[in-house]
Amino acid sequence: MFLVKGDEEMESKKSSSLSSALLALIFLLSVFPIYLSAQEKTLEEMTIEELMNITVTASRYEQKITDAPALVTIITAQEIEEMGARTIMDVLLKVPGFNHLQDINEHVLSVRGVYASTNHKFLFLRDGHRLNEPMWEASDYAYSISLSSIKRIEIMRGPGASLYGNAALTAVINIITKDADELNGYYIEGKSGNYGQYSFEGMFGQKWDESSLLLYAMYSSIDGEKVSVPIEDDYQSVNKTTGEMYVDKFPNNFDLGFKFINNSLTLLGSLHRSHYAQPKGNSGQTIDWANEWHSPEQVFLNSHLALNYQLKIKEVEIIARPFLDHSSLDGWQLLATRRDAPPEGKIFEISTSTIRYGLEVLTNYTYSKGKILAGIKAEKWELLDSYLLNNFADSSTVTRFKEPLVPKGTESNGAGFIQAQHTLFPSLILNMGLRYDYYQGFGVSFNPRMAVIVNPLPYLSLKAIYGKSFQAPSYFYRNSNPGLGYRGTNLGPEKMEEIQFAARVSLKNYWFGEISYFYNQLKDLISRDNTYVPAIYRNFGKMTAQGFEFETKYHIQNFSGFANYTYLIPVTDNTDKVLIKENTFINIPDHTANLGITLRPFTNLSTTLMLHWNDKIYSPIPGNLDNTLDSKVITDFIIILKEKPNHMSFSISIHNLFNECYKLGGTVPPYLQQGRWILSSVGYSF
Repeated sequence: MFLVKGDEEMESKKSSSLSSALLALIFLLSVFPIYLSAQEKTLEEMTIEELMNITVTASRYEQKITDAPALVTIITAQEIEEMGARTIMDVLLKVPGFNHLQDINEHVLSVRGVYASTNHKFLFLRDGHRLNEPMWEASDYAYSISLSSIKRIEIMRGPGASLYGNAALTAVINIITKDADELNGYYIEGKSGNYGQYSFEGMFGQKWDESSLLLYAMYSSIDGEKVSVPIEDDYQSVNKTTGEMYVDKFPNNFDLGFKFINNSLTLLGSLHRSHYAQPKGNSGQTIDWANEWHSPEQVFLNSHLALNYQLKIKEVEIIARPFLDHSSLDGWQLLATRRDAPPEGKIFEISTSTIRYGLEVLTNYTYSKGKILAGIKAEKWELLDSYLLNNFADSSTVTRFKEPLVPKGTESNGAGFIQAQHTLFPSLILNMGLRYDYYQGFGVSFNPRMAVIVNPLPYLSLKAIYGKSFQAPSYFYRNSNPGLGYRGTNLGPEKMEEIQFAARVSLKNYWFGEISYFYNQLKDLISRDNTYVPAIYRNFGKMTAQGFEFETKYHIQNFSGFANYTYLIPVTDNTDKVLIKENTFINIPDHTANLGITLRPFTNLSTTLMLHWNDKIYSPIPGNLDNTLDSKVITDFIIILKEKPNHMSFSISIHNLFNECYKLGGTVPPYLQQGRWILSSVGYSF
């Protein structure tokens, strides 16, 4: 689309007015509760204690969020339902500092500007158990996590390595599942929508004396939105052509799990599968789907088992947790496109299978003015199998390499950590923690966290936090891989150092507003260096960012809402030049805002309006490194009807209500994203 000068000004004014309108709504949402605070009768109707005031993720034990040595956002089951979330990503994109990007074979999240070609820059937990797989420490959360089973999600922004170790680089995301007595029976739900969307969920919960059992199951599949690809978007093909692509094709995903509690024992288990069909080839080339004998795709299959034993002796609590994880990956990728003969270029499959097992022991000691936590962890992981299939670009016959994709091996890791929280004065809390990690693959890592928390008034909390974290170099990158054309090196971990300051104001226990500042410095980034032959992965990157985040939320019986805003600024003299353009991070907007308003005109009816806005993004394409993506406002609308006597529920959600056409880049040139997607659901509890 070509615009004359007048059109450019009109587009600019339109974008500016939309931005101003959204920011004005956020301001109104943040100040409106001051008026509501005069309505004392609403205090009887509030559930803010459950909604926003308790966290277990920041210190690995339950505490008030104002006393926690971290910045924590909590999303409850009710909020997940009312925002019409279909996946964990839908939820996380409503959190300050999180942004959505595109990779060749998955959707990627950035946290405060940090991202990679897979989701391994943050730690993903379910009931405190690590879901990141051990080969890359990647997390697959697309359509492979049951949302109905979630009680709440706690998102801790900032380094978490002092308690959790590897992968807690930028954030820790902890899914807390429901308790069996919350359900006390059965729940089933079916969903259907356009573009071949359908899913089924089922849960069972029962409590007997000191025992309880929760079972959950979810299956989903999506055909994807088929869209036309113009010839100019056939990136890096020799013979460019028009074609088609599938936006968000997710066939055959599921999540099965249980939580069994008997007195001091808790047994947790899950099996989940994530399947994503990539929309284009690896270089952004258009795929001729009719001539592909195997579509490019990525499939993660992960299983987890953990047993928690809890023993309390007076002021001392001991928790022992043996665990066992198995993960496998099958990924088909299309490297090059030849349109003179099938099978349309060089296609290959990589496959890995890993197992991880270990034991973690935690001890909590509570005294009059604080608590001391200490723990040790020992684990071992093994690469059970890996292989590479390749057709060498000229044949429909695929050959399996004689040698494995990467050499088989086992590695042992260990850690020890301690944290002390002490109340010096009624309004002054100090928290200090340190973790030592030993990795057989690269050595040791020390990661401290220190926090000063001041609560001078009942409604005011101030925090200053310093922390360090690390991302271990993956086994895959550390080992030579002749089939894929690179050799291993002596890689060290990526290192993050961050400071945060925050002020939080709460009114009448049903509203809060929090503003924070962060400064994070990431060094020893691991990237592939193609100047060597064969190429190598090595530590040579750096990135420094600072920014402001604002978050507000309130809840009464018939009305609730949230809003947040993020301003991200690169520190240019301490950031690799390839990561920035015009004092802006490439592929990451400077300004991002979210707004959600829920009205409940009747007891059994709720309507929600969600708005997401970001300003323009620099996103290079082949031949145009200055390419920009326009600012956008994405609107979602959700209606939920619950028939209490019969425990029936009905909902309809419309994502991208106004069918905004937009693209997102990341590790690939910009790809088209979802248009208007409509999803309806019917649920029944009995």
